[in-house]
Amino acid sequence: MPTANPCGRLSVDSGRGSGIALLVPFRDDNSATRGVNWAWLKRFWEAELPAANLSVGSDDGVPFSKACAINDAYRRCDNTCDVLVLLDADCYIDPSVILDCAERIREARRWRERVWFVPYRWLYRLTQATTARLIASDPTHALQFPTPPAPEDVTTTLGAAIGHRYGALIQIMPREAFQTIGGMDPRMRGWGGEDVTMVRVLDTLYGVHETTNNEVLTLYHLALGDVYLRKWEGQEDTGVNNALALRYRKMRRDPARMRAVVNEWLNDPQYAKHRIDAKEQ
Repeated sequence: MPTANPCGRLSVDSGRGSGIALLVPFRDDNSATRGVNWAWLKRFWEAELPAANLSVGSDDGVPFSKACAINDAYRRCDNTCDVLVLLDADCYIDPSVILDCAERIREARRWRERVWFVPYRWLYRLTQATTARLIASDPTHALQFPTPPAPEDVTTTLGAAIGHRYGALIQIMPREAFQTIGGMDPRMRGWGGEDVTMVRVLDTLYGVHETTNNEVLTLYHLALGDVYLRKWEGQEDTGVNNALALRYRKMRRDPARMRAVVNEWLNDPQYAKHRIDAKEQ
């Protein structure tokens, strides 16, 4: 069972998280659980990383586009932040993992090396009851969970060790990595495909990602469909991004061909507002 969280502190360094931007794509989509979860997590991140720039991005298209919301969050964030955390609104992870990755990114930058992270090796989904206990706790003294969590606290452990291959929930990178690829592909609209595509693009055009020896947890929330065949509100079919994601998959490890697929949307006027131009930052 969960216990008092050592992450919760009586006093946190006010500079903790300086230079880090937490980019959160969020739309409530009329789900009470999603909104309540994010309200608690927002307080958690503000308490644990008080100097970080918490930037929430939105997208008003139908169905929702996480890629567009991430790009929007980037445009809203403080342009002095040198480390970006692409952070889902239902992601719960030890803040020290983020701080450690940020330091390793900065150290690599000093040596002109390219480092970025999918910062976990196990992904677990909290049950509805356990999520309720978590968000009932004080976010400054939140609950922690062992690795692996107790069986009764998670929906299943099946596939827990493969989530990082898809880059789900959280990715941490230097600002210049995000700028190098122009942002996330806004053609990804509807649930699925954008996270693993981001991993493949960055691995090919920036540098191969690293993982970290820890878990990440996702809070329970109401959703349309199951975890593998999920939809956003207004999305008629599942797998709407599969064809585009497959094209990206075929181009991995081939920088020239990968750049060509990325440039399709970067050079398309209809997506101009979503493009991240390093010169603007």
